[in-house]
Amino acid sequence: MKFTFMKFGLVSTLLMASLVSLSAQAALIQADWQNAGDNLAVLDTSTGLEWLDSSATRSYTYNQVLPRLDSTYDGWRLASEFEVTTLMNGFIPESIGLDGYTKTTSEIAIEFAQLFGKFQDFSLMMYMDDSGNLESAGVNKSSATVYFDYDPGDGDSVSSRYGTFLVR
Repeated sequence: MKFTFMKFGLVSTLLMASLVSLSAQAALIQADWQNAGDNLAVLDTSTGLEWLDSSATRSYTYNQVLPRLDSTYDGWRLASEFEVTTLMNGFIPESIGLDGYTKTTSEIAIEFAQLFGKFQDFSLMMYMDDSGNLESAGVNKSSATVYFDYDPGDGDSVSSRYGTFLVR
């Protein structure tokens, strides 16, 4: 009887440790949007959110993306400030508390750009903060610079550097 209790205690301890380990190893993995193998989405295994690649929205201003949520981007929605913050802080520790830009490691910048798409060396996406201000976040992979709460201009500005954060 004592052995069974100890065995149960050991098994439950190992099970709990493995669950903690699994949650600590949550990752961003490449996914598909429209066709198998297109790699135009990223699944965040820690939140379950799927993020659309920046190249999918880069040809539109922020305000041009909005009416396309019911057609071109059916099933996607604008990411909230909280969701963008969670993504950035989880993937790029240097973005925690950042308002502007700073350096990160080149490995992190390159991986982010590979996952989320890039134009030239930039992988930047826009979102609306809780106060209604248009902001952007992302990286410049060649300079290993991370941007967060960075002003991209107004919602009608056209720049091939910026996509829009969309999730589903």
